[in-house]
Formats: sequence, C-alpha cells, structure tokens
Amino acid sequence: MADARAVARLFIELANDQADAGQGDMMTNLRLQKLLYFAQGWMLAQYGKPLFPDRIEAWKFGPVVPSVYRAYKPFGNNPLSDTPSRKSDFSPEEYLLLFDVYSACESLSTAKLVSLTHEAGTPWSHTYNESRDSVIPESRIRDYFREAFAELQLRSSLAKLNQNPIIPARGADRIPVLPKEFDYAREN
Repeated sequence: MADARAVARLFIELANDQADAGQGDMMTNLRLQKLLYFAQGWMLAQYGKPLFPDRIEAWKFGPVVPSVYRAYKPFGNNPLSDTPSRKSDFSPEEYLLLFDVYSACESLSTAKLVSLTHEAGTPWSHTYNESRDSVIPESRIRDYFREAFAELQLRSSLAKLNQNPIIPARGADRIPVLPKEFDYAREN
C-alpha cells in the first residue's frame, strides 16, 4: 500500500514537469486533492483495495485527504513543490494506475474536476455536511467508481458496435451476423 504523501509527490512532479515543458499548469492543493480522490477510487474499483490508508473527507470544495492538505496548506493557492517521488514507493500496479489517473485528468481544468466530484450521486454529495467534515466511506467510493467503470465499458462497447454495426446475413432467415471482432466463437 502506498503512502498518500508519496502519491501527492508523484502527481506534483508530473504536473510540474509538464508545466516546465509548457504543456500544462503547475499543481495546486485543490487540484491535488481531486487527483488523490480519483486515484483512490480507481484503485478501490479495479483492485478492491485502497491505494493509501489515509481517510478522505467531504469538504466544501470536494473530497480531501486531510493529512496531505495540511502538508501543502502553506502554499495557499500557489503551485506546489516537493521532493521527487521514488518509483520504489509504489507497487507496479499502483505506479501504472497513478499514471493512468494522471493521464485521464491532465486535460481537465481544476474547476471541472471539482464539478465532477460535486455531481449528484457522487460519494461527496452523499456525505457532505455543511456543519462538519465527514469521512467518505471507502465502500461508497469503491461502489461509485465500479459503477462508473462499468458504465464506461458499456459506452465503449456500444461505440464499437456503432462503428461496426451488426451486419444482416444474406438469406431468408436474415439472422444477424456479428462483425469478426465481436464473434468469439469464430476462429481468427
């Protein structure tokens, strides 16, 4: 299991390397919190275990890992910096997952990431309480992301079908024939 602070260092390093190359923005604490939440959700959904042991709470601006937030609070709204991460801080599956999360989120604005976490039906929306910070249960995060992945896979499959519609067979019975890539019984 990774350490939330090590995950944060990796995300900061990736963002700052891209910003230095003129390909993105530096990492802020608000953005970092959303990436940590998505990384935890992806890990729970794909592997059934948490990426890091730190709790995630529902705060006004979305899910927050309090220990990481406090570590970077002195930066305010300014870009974050930290020592580089070490590949040895992560298992191979964790390392690859973190790059996948970063790649999936890098083109989204921080405002969009906040918006995604605030949508109706999200773990944050079910947990947030204006009068206090509440812990978002891991089970709620896991279930939400599993459902999101299932929906994404369904949309991807439907998109493939739309690109390769079922082709009607010639003949009187007109039984549809699946395109080759969907026909698992057919030999290649």
